[in-house]
Amino acid sequence: MQYPDYTQYKLTELQLTSDEFFNLIFMGPPPIWKKYPSQHSLLLKLCFKTIREVVDTIKEHLGITSLHSKKSTDVFQRLQNIEAKDQTGQDESEPWFEKHLILSEKFDKRLMDPL
Repeated sequence: MQYPDYTQYKLTELQLTSDEFFNLIFMGPPPIWKKYPSQHSLLLKLCFKTIREVVDTIKEHLGITSLHSKKSTDVFQRLQNIEAKDQTGQDESEPWFEKHLILSEKFDKRLMDPL
């Protein structure tokens, strides 16, 4: 088995202000989501939006006014009913936000510097 040459990658430090971070653009939708807009309505509302707009959309969807008082695990747990289709048009085997929930449950802030 051949392994890629990892020496070709260079990690750099990137510093963003709060405004720069919240103005980053969230992902674009896979074409299958547009084919089934009613099933993907929340996910489509998040696409090509700033992080700030994504947070506002999630808050609106969940009917909450602030995420500051919410644990991320609670937020992602409440999004487990959101399912998407895969590239073949089949329903994915897990909710779209399931990996986000697992990451937030297992995340340990002590393992990395503050963002």
